[in-house]
Amino acid sequence: MNMNLSRMLAIVGLLFVIISMKMAYAQDEDTSVDKIDGHVVNVKTWIGDEKDDSDKIFATTEQVVLNIDISTPRWFLGSTTIGKIDIPNLVAKQRKLFATNYSTTEKGQSWAHQRWEVTLYPQSSGTFTIPPLPVTVHIAGDDAKKIQGTVWTDKLSFKAHLPNGELTAKDQWFAASDAKITQSWETTKPDLKVGDAITRTINIEANDSLSILLPQTLQAKVSEQYQAYADPAQLTDTSNRGQYVSKRQDRVVYIVQDGGEVAFPPLTVKWWNTNKGTVETIKLSGKSFKVSHTPMSFIKAYWPIMVTLLGSALLLVLVVLGFKRYLKKHDAPLIVRFCRSIWDKDTGQIRLLLYIKWRQATSKQSFSQELHFSDVGEAIVKEHSASVWMQFWRKITKKRHWYKNRSWLRPLDLSNVVEKIK
Repeated sequence: MNMNLSRMLAIVGLLFVIISMKMAYAQDEDTSVDKIDGHVVNVKTWIGDEKDDSDKIFATTEQVVLNIDISTPRWFLGSTTIGKIDIPNLVAKQRKLFATNYSTTEKGQSWAHQRWEVTLYPQSSGTFTIPPLPVTVHIAGDDAKKIQGTVWTDKLSFKAHLPNGELTAKDQWFAASDAKITQSWETTKPDLKVGDAITRTINIEANDSLSILLPQTLQAKVSEQYQAYADPAQLTDTSNRGQYVSKRQDRVVYIVQDGGEVAFPPLTVKWWNTNKGTVETIKLSGKSFKVSHTPMSFIKAYWPIMVTLLGSALLLVLVVLGFKRYLKKHDAPLIVRFCRSIWDKDTGQIRLLLYIKWRQATSKQSFSQELHFSDVGEAIVKEHSASVWMQFWRKITKKRHWYKNRSWLRPLDLSNVVEKIK
């Protein structure tokens, strides 16, 4: 007896749970019957297609269409108003401004219908329950008199989740039945210079989505090479014969601050294809531009190098001036006198200085005693060739090892040397 009672209680409890779940997760298609001044008004509500989709789980950000069909054996007069849907993490928008009007015949009686659509966009995973909504209608009453009344929709529920492991709540992506993503580039001039502008524009066009849900793929990031200025995003939503199209346009203007090659990175956009049930990845290629310097930008870019070069040149000038001052107060070395004579084209002085170096390096009395120097004669005098004189100078240095003493770098008292030679 107790066993049978326990089984009956278990069965009753199970039926109670089933009924409760059925009430919490309403069918995708429910009809409520109301009356306005004694006239019947039916309200039929469902989610998605007219078939039973109660088990379907939608993707987050996917467009979910709530259909509301109002019918009456009378006819409609005036506007119809549907109550607002205010549910956390759910965007609701009545994008179709006009109802679809049609008529049916049931048991020989004509019924007028108005079909309205409210698009829903879940922003997170979970179960979303749409409470009964008030629908205010105007129909023809007795004697075709316009009467107003409010009927209520049934409560409906649907579920949403992240459709794929590649997509996370932190990533920027969207769901659509179809999408087209393009980019374009514009420059103020064909030949760019510092201060000119480069404009990058990205357009996203998606079917069965909402413009505010389309991601901002182009950011106004500042670089040392350019300043970035973003225009306000251009958002548009249209509906044409039941087809919902959303567009987003992002545009950033870059003002070039430095010359050389300016490179912009590639971008990647992901979206969930609700028709195919796949993740689509669109890659937008980057681009490089060659930018010429202006005088001011050139100075700004290379001023450290210019300061270094200028400092080096100034130091060199100071060294030369100091060396000249030194030579005014001291006897110039043999090599300095020799180079100065070549500059002045003083042939006699050149030969004399060569001979002095020759005597310092050897014990021979004349050039003719050495085969390599036997041609230091009148032919050289006529040529006036500085390179030939320098060749003779190097021959003496290269052939004799006296240069280790570097006497030709010491200050030379020419008069004393000439006296000694004599």
